[in-house]
Amino acid sequence: MSVAAPKINKHAVADSFSRAAHTYDAAAGLQRDVFQLMCEHFALPDVADAILDVGCGTAKITESIGRRYPNAKIVGLDIAEGMLRFAQRHHANITFVCADAEVLPFADGQFDLIVSNFAVQWCTDFYELFAEIRRCLAPGGRFVFSIPAENTLIELKESWYKVDPGFTHVNQFPALEYVRSAAQAADCSRVELEQSMCIVKYDSLRELMAELKAIGAHNVTEGRAKSLTGKSTFAGLISAYEQFRDCDGKLPATWQIMYGMLIK
Repeated sequence: MSVAAPKINKHAVADSFSRAAHTYDAAAGLQRDVFQLMCEHFALPDVADAILDVGCGTAKITESIGRRYPNAKIVGLDIAEGMLRFAQRHHANITFVCADAEVLPFADGQFDLIVSNFAVQWCTDFYELFAEIRRCLAPGGRFVFSIPAENTLIELKESWYKVDPGFTHVNQFPALEYVRSAAQAADCSRVELEQSMCIVKYDSLRELMAELKAIGAHNVTEGRAKSLTGKSTFAGLISAYEQFRDCDGKLPATWQIMYGMLIK
């Protein structure tokens, strides 16, 4: 089991999500559902004057946070310039900053609440991430986040391994043990982590692949194949994935979701 963060190419992350800005919202139903579940797992504070959304993307969720806190200063941060350009055109009341979550360009103690939904899995060092988050939180402030964890898309990983074991074809996500260790090292007054499983079903593998492309979730881990997948290899992948087709005639895709809260 992994005890470290997967190695991520951040330039590839920024490019991939920038290209997906115009298709993301239509395909991000799971991400919106996970945000609602995150808020149910860890209640957000009743009052917050300054809020940061880390990995805000198109700012659809940032906007919903703003409705919850109409008098707060809301900042949306993302590493993908294309996402922020799209967000700025649709959300004039939010301040947007293009930056890396592991090097936050904010003063100490600036935010009462920091939220991140399906974003910080693209960070390369959770120890640095949580240290930066803690630094930017006001005393008593909280960080609430969700990420896909290591067993996400396990069916796709197993199918790719059968047809092309020499390369990493699916994004690798962090394990609970690593995230817990990094969170505890941040020396917060309270750390809570939970996991749950979610299965999304598809009629075909192409439908799943098209959805991953639409949200910008291309494979950005080191060790990925550099060349395009050939027709015969992809046909083999489709055949390998068929072993998972269930009694309802659907192909499942497992998402292991990790929810967390840190309080300074």
